[in-house]
Amino acid sequence: METLEPYHFHSSYVDSNHTIRDARWNEFESERGWVALSHAWATQHGMSEGLSMPDDSEKGLFIINAYHQMHCLVRNSF
Repeated sequence: METLEPYHFHSSYVDSNHTIRDARWNEFESERGWVALSHAWATQHGMSEGLSMPDDSEKGLFIINAYHQMHCLVRNSF
């Protein structure tokens, strides 16, 4: 079996200097996004059904804000 090496990269988004890293994240566009999931899938995963889509009553709309999750993931990794 092949041994995989850890993936290492460096950018200002993951800089160990909090001032540099936080300034970079603060420049990021933090608009919300939308995702449509089937009501069945949402229910299977313990979620609400979301707001039913007008053109497909078997799917629900969810608002997501991945910026927050990405920032916290990077912030807590140092």
